Amino acid sequence: CIAASQLHSTPAAPTPDSTISPRPSVAQFPPPPTDPERASLRRASLAPPVRGNADAAMERLAKWATLDADPLRRTFANSGDLYGFVESHLARATAGDGAASYYIYLALDECRPYLRMNAEEARALAQRMQPDLSSAAVEEEQSWNRDATRCARFAGGDLSQIVATLGDQRPGAENEYGSVLFERAADAGFPPAVAERALREPGYDPAQRETMLRRALRSGNADVYWQLFRHSWSADAAQAPASLAWLIEACRNGYDCSADATWFRTGDCADGSEHCLPAQSALAHYWYSAPTSARESALALAQQIEAAAKSSRWDDVPMPAVRDLEQAFAESAMPIEE
Repeated sequence: CIAASQLHSTPAAPTPDSTISPRPSVAQFPPPPTDPERASLRRASLAPPVRGNADAAMERLAKWATLDADPLRRTFANSGDLYGFVESHLARATAGDGAASYYIYLALDECRPYLRMNAEEARALAQRMQPDLSSAAVEEEQSWNRDATRCARFAGGDLSQIVATLGDQRPGAENEYGSVLFERAADAGFPPAVAERALREPGYDPAQRETMLRRALRSGNADVYWQLFRHSWSADAAQAPASLAWLIEACRNGYDCSADATWFRTGDCADGSEHCLPAQSALAHYWYSAPTSARESALALAQQIEAAAKSSRWDDVPMPAVRDLEQAFAESAMPIEE
């Protein structure tokens, strides 16, 4: 696996008169949806039901959940130029749009190393990485090259519009800019940001976390379901049913669960630890990673979540153990003894 330290070196901050790098080619990224694909998005409510034989039900769903139904989430995932993506959504974020703020946060978070580089330093980093990339797994190489392409224009780019949007909340370090946009998105009530705050941000008691998660779940946003999957995923027989159930419902509600989903192919598969098969969908990968008994239980839990969504009653769904989160945050903040 490529060491994170190689990505987070401490280059000089970009100078104010830096020249913006040329816009990269985006030919290698998925194109916008075609007309038939747009038609399929309009039929998102017609996802195949999770009924009958469990494996067969998942195969049907995997064939259906091949395109992200959320336009902004899809645009972010498919963008080959996150600098341009941020530019085009800053006005909405400045006006208080939680969704725009959240996806700008994701863009700035992905591109953190490049926010403090100039164009020459970015090129030097790419050259230094080549020996490691040549011996890395294909997915890892694709993941690194994808980030480098998506983030290229931040290296030496003009960040003044971002600075203006941050206003007096501007942090001292460029690589912390995204955190301000995240807080704004969560404060605005954007469901994925609210869910992420509940699951990842310290300083809240269990009751507050549960309240935030239930508020986010009421939106029906597939990203919220996916975050609950990601937070709890384990192939362990005891934990897999709940994790898989949230993934199933994310797929049913418009999340891209295909073999080429960016969160899966250039994310989870990148370091080789997941042993991803080339043509296997994300849903099938995790489904068949779990024991048979866990898969049967996951199907029942997914039906339970589906019923809860229809009734807006979230008392009987497999929520994460939020009482353990504060202890986990405290332990992660403890210094490592030499």
